[in-house]
Amino acid sequence: MLYQKCSLQALYIGPLGPARKVSIDAIHYDIDDGISIPRTDHWFELDLHVRTEAVSISDPEGLSSTFMIFYTENSHIYPPSEAIANRLPGKQWHGELLIFREAVFGTRLVNLRSEDSDRVWKAVERFLDKIEL
Repeated sequence: MLYQKCSLQALYIGPLGPARKVSIDAIHYDIDDGISIPRTDHWFELDLHVRTEAVSISDPEGLSSTFMIFYTENSHIYPPSEAIANRLPGKQWHGELLIFREAVFGTRLVNLRSEDSDRVWKAVERFLDKIEL
């Protein structure tokens, strides 16, 4: 099996403080269209079950971007996220989020782009709306 170690740029949103870009170690495997496995164990504060959710966002020109959100949630342990409360008034999240961009073709994870900021936050808002249902 062929694989490649790399480092990916992602957005980390924790319970305290602002959201911040981080560099995450990952491994890309050459299976099907490519599979990426980021090392999330160094980023989440608590040893909780990490889940994932893919969220696609389309811009006015019809271009679609897909973001993979890795998350933990526990309202008994985590306070509401300050970053989410500040950026998305009325929304709450008791946990941590780690957001990656998916490649345009395939499911391999790639670096966030500088122009992704608004799309990432739209993806977080859509994710929170979906989780609340």
